[in-house]
Amino acid sequence: MIFFVVLKNLNSMRMINVIEDIQSGNLPKILFKYRTFTSEFDLNVLRNSEVYFSSPKKFEDPKDCKLDYTYKSLTKENIWKRGFQIITNENPTFNRATKRGQLRQLEKVSPIYNPHLRPKIENKFRNQFEEMAGVLSLSTEFDNSDMWKKYANDFSGFCVGFNSEFFFNKDIGAIWGKVIYTEHLPKICPIILPEEDVTKNWLTELFYKENKWDFENEYRVIGIRFNGIEDQTRKKVLGHKAIEVIYLGRNILKSNSDLVFKICEKNQIDSTRIIFL
Repeated sequence: MIFFVVLKNLNSMRMINVIEDIQSGNLPKILFKYRTFTSEFDLNVLRNSEVYFSSPKKFEDPKDCKLDYTYKSLTKENIWKRGFQIITNENPTFNRATKRGQLRQLEKVSPIYNPHLRPKIENKFRNQFEEMAGVLSLSTEFDNSDMWKKYANDFSGFCVGFNSEFFFNKDIGAIWGKVIYTEHLPKICPIILPEEDVTKNWLTELFYKENKWDFENEYRVIGIRFNGIEDQTRKKVLGHKAIEVIYLGRNILKSNSDLVFKICEKNQIDSTRIIFL
């Protein structure tokens, strides 16, 4: 099951009509993906209109979706509440006295109570998150020189502009949002207290990056499956109608530009959508 939420900001989420959001300007009508000609994976963006929702564990930035943990929000009272909630969920027929006895046993072996055991719960939280989340990184700009240099082989590659509507259906998009760039990354607590929602931690992980990456002007489309995402299902075909425009870098080889025109002709993509920078 995909988690259908559209991100407005980290403190306020609501279900909305994506078409209306595009029309209102909250979501860009076209989002761009920069690519090279170095692999079949890159060319599949053109050949199959295929995009890939990456696992956070594969990211280049070692801090991207890997925020530091903090336990400052934990107090004896809310730790007790959380433990009581866990036992109640697992053993709903237990009376209160039995639950209290279970809590005293839990205190001895649970990372919630024992700081020395917290790396265990941190690893579990991180691994679970990385298996469940798929991230498609896009940009709002087709003429970003830094992006062309870094992700399109110094203007030798191409940049595909996708119609944003095609990212949102039952098989593809789940969450969208603009990355928030900051000097100091927030910290999260991997122990979810009764009054909290785990999705807040996930969204914080997914949409915060350091200022040094702000040149990307990144939008993200996120897919979440609670039972994990297999590698093959991370690939999503949008359909050729999703391609609004293809920009070719100023240093592109003629053989590569010819290849683009050939692929577009085969896929019945109008050649007027191909633009040389």
